[in-house]
Amino acid sequence: MRRLLFILVIAMLWPASAGALTADELLLIVNKNDPNGVKLATFYAEQRKVPDGRIVEVDLPTWNEIAFEQYQSNVVAPVRQQLRERGLEGKVKCLVTFYGMPLRVHPYTPTKDEQAELQLVTERLAEVGPQLNKVMQEIEALAVRIAPSAIPKDLPADPIRRAEVLLNLSAQVAERTTDRAERRESLETVLDVMEVFSADFGTMMRRRVTDVSPSTRPAGAKDSITLELELLEAQKKLVTHLDAPGDATARAAARETAARFGLPSELGVLRQQQQWLTPSKTASALDNELSLILARGYLRDGWAPNFLHHAAPAYNGPPLLMVSRIDGPSPERTREMIETSIAIEKTGLNGAVAIDAGFNKGNKPFDVYNDSLLNFAQLVQDKTKLSMVLDREGPLMPLHRAKNIALYCGWYSVRKYVPTSKFKPGAVAWHIASFELVTLHDPEETGWARGLLKDGAVATLGAVAEPYLHSFPLPNEFFPLLLTGKLTIAEVYWKTCPLASWMQALVADPLYNPYKVNPALKVADLPESMRKVVGE
Repeated sequence: MRRLLFILVIAMLWPASAGALTADELLLIVNKNDPNGVKLATFYAEQRKVPDGRIVEVDLPTWNEIAFEQYQSNVVAPVRQQLRERGLEGKVKCLVTFYGMPLRVHPYTPTKDEQAELQLVTERLAEVGPQLNKVMQEIEALAVRIAPSAIPKDLPADPIRRAEVLLNLSAQVAERTTDRAERRESLETVLDVMEVFSADFGTMMRRRVTDVSPSTRPAGAKDSITLELELLEAQKKLVTHLDAPGDATARAAARETAARFGLPSELGVLRQQQQWLTPSKTASALDNELSLILARGYLRDGWAPNFLHHAAPAYNGPPLLMVSRIDGPSPERTREMIETSIAIEKTGLNGAVAIDAGFNKGNKPFDVYNDSLLNFAQLVQDKTKLSMVLDREGPLMPLHRAKNIALYCGWYSVRKYVPTSKFKPGAVAWHIASFELVTLHDPEETGWARGLLKDGAVATLGAVAEPYLHSFPLPNEFFPLLLTGKLTIAEVYWKTCPLASWMQALVADPLYNPYKVNPALKVADLPESMRKVVGE
């Protein structure tokens, strides 16, 4: 598991939604090498009245998986360019991939040059770490000697931040010393340590002191103002370098520039690059990875938190984009799904709820999801007028037991689709199990995503590789939000899917809102934690 690292990146807050997602907030992405996908995107744009100029063609192979390098160069680069050139940054909230776009991004494999660079980075880390530890110990001793009575009791726990506080405190006390000889000696000691700890910043501070008496400045030495301006410019360049962790030239420049700001800065950059150059779990669903397309400085090792999730902590990084896929077992079935979604949205989705909650191994992670299914069933029973088929026996409900089904969720038959339900047109259905979205087009595929779409559902979700249980939305969050009719299915998914840069993907018309004209659940009947998601 890992977290996002956005270092020194100028950030913006993800804006609160003023209403449901609209066609004007979409960007459609197609593989130009699959004519079916291009036709479907054109058809969808016409039907949904997506503004002109919102289809981006990318050049990719037509199989399910692409290399990491292809994703970076043939997907990320052109999509970013189109967002920028068309003035759509800040306007587009959802990317839509189409039939013919690969499902997975292959794990990243370092090149020989990158392996050599990793050795260089690792060797430098072995030097910087001990150097930083030594100077931090010197700072502690310096503070005890120069400013023992001024040391606060609530020092930061982080050792680097603690050293910064103590060094600044020592400088302030030294500067206030009334004895001139003692003051000079103390300041010289502090500045010596500061130059080791903070590099050019420490040199700039020395210049500020010596500039009081220019005659004491070394011949040819820059004054503090010149140095400060240079450091400000270097900081801007460092942001640019860190923004391109996949570029070897940018990485080298980042290491060089970070060293100007001292050992802590250099250590941070070296650690980030070491992680980048030693990826372990970098495979992902292309769609889920695309959500972070604006976050240029993140690490791909493992998953990242989805900051669009309703329970995500406060976040002030580059905005995440929603992503949804319009795809299906065949081009013809995919077109039907588009047409059905639009038609049902106008009349409202009618039908029963099927909940297959029989799978339970009796351990805590599984209990959470089984309880979620049962809690959703209780909500349907207590707060809606919908009929319901609930199976608690397992492992799966009998073949074709549930009829006229509008919503389905169950588990746990891994990549072995069983048609337990007969679906109403416009049904939303997904199954909690691994590997259910490995492919959609192969006629021999037995996963649930293809099976559900083939048998009548127009929306599903699934994983392109082992996702681990906690990556799935909770059914008692996903379905109740959908039943209110306040949000589109893309918004419902991204408000309830926990992870980004990982294995899950949504297959649906992102604008589909099956309960818009005929809500089946009042917002007031949502669990309290979910009411804020729809702004009420």
